[in-house]
Amino acid sequence: MSLNVIIMSNDDFSVNRVRERRVDRSLTQAQLAERAGMSRTAVTAIEGAKLVPSVVTALSLAAALECPVEELFGQLPRKPELAAWAWEPATNSNRFWNAEVFGRTLKYPAAATPMLTSLPDDSTDGLPAASAKSCETLVIACCDPAAGLLAS
Repeated sequence: MSLNVIIMSNDDFSVNRVRERRVDRSLTQAQLAERAGMSRTAVTAIEGAKLVPSVVTALSLAAALECPVEELFGQLPRKPELAAWAWEPATNSNRFWNAEVFGRTLKYPAAATPMLTSLPDDSTDGLPAASAKSCETLVIACCDPAAGLLAS
């Protein structure tokens, strides 16, 4: 088996747990390298996040460490972020719609309008709320007053 590794920079969303799993199984880098069919320097580089292994190499490491590849090279668990206001409400209204924008949940103030719109997703004053998910909310940013018609 040949070692096929791609040089890449660290990604904030991925994690490399090879060293952790190797130490848990009381293996040296040389022992892991032999079991996975690669050089010790490759194991060192992968553990140090200097190299990102190919799929074949990652699978070989997972087999040698007797664990799923996702356990070695998975995504970091994301900490739940508190929803932030997209902008501060003009009034003291505590009612808002949630919308997901570029992976962040934002609260959009629900203004009193003459349009027939659904109830806001949530409120901080105990009023009833709608049940739309933030990832299912459409956000339209424009200055056309007629855009409110889309909400009805």
